[in-house]
Amino acid sequence: FKYRSVHLEGGFPGNLELSIAYKLTNRNEIVLEYTATTDKPTVINLTNHSYFNLAGCKEAVSNHIYMIKADTITPVDSMGIPTGELVAVAGTAYDYTSPKPAKIRMEEEGKGYDVNYKLSKLPGVLELAAVVVEPISGRVLKAYTTEPGMQFYIPDSNMDYLAGHGGRIYGKYYGFCLEMQHFPDSPNIPHFPTTSLLPGEVYRQVTVYKFETTSE
Repeated sequence: FKYRSVHLEGGFPGNLELSIAYKLTNRNEIVLEYTATTDKPTVINLTNHSYFNLAGCKEAVSNHIYMIKADTITPVDSMGIPTGELVAVAGTAYDYTSPKPAKIRMEEEGKGYDVNYKLSKLPGVLELAAVVVEPISGRVLKAYTTEPGMQFYIPDSNMDYLAGHGGRIYGKYYGFCLEMQHFPDSPNIPHFPTTSLLPGEVYRQVTVYKFETTSE
């Protein structure tokens, strides 16, 4: 797919030429490859907002087992804007450095998740970011990215306006997202990885969602 974002569309400078390829491999992978160029200095931070439910929408995703390769998050203020800090996840409800279900926070605090993790990986290198397991079916999702961050998202709201596989309706906590990205508000926080794109440069991002079973 290709798209041309013309100069000042959405307030962003430059004519941005964007392409994204969705590839299905014989290794049960969905590969997303993004590229973009610009004719004026601009900023760019793209992601994918697909919802997953490895139980086939039969139940909420709170019993899925999550592992996220990240030691820190970028917390936000009351307006949802990152403060610029990096806060360790150890000992908090955001700690998925070892596999565990999400229901602990969701049951105790009545909250989902909407937080950016600073991934423990090399910049620009395709590496494992997260693993999610649905223990009853044995379905496994492994997510890889070249990006430095990942937004972990389980919405609080009822998702009954969405239909999943086979027409099954999503309910509350019925979907999770693993959104590979640069950190939110990076243009305004100098020590965050840059989202600047200059003429002559090429923006590239690769994200892979690989599906397996626990028997594999």
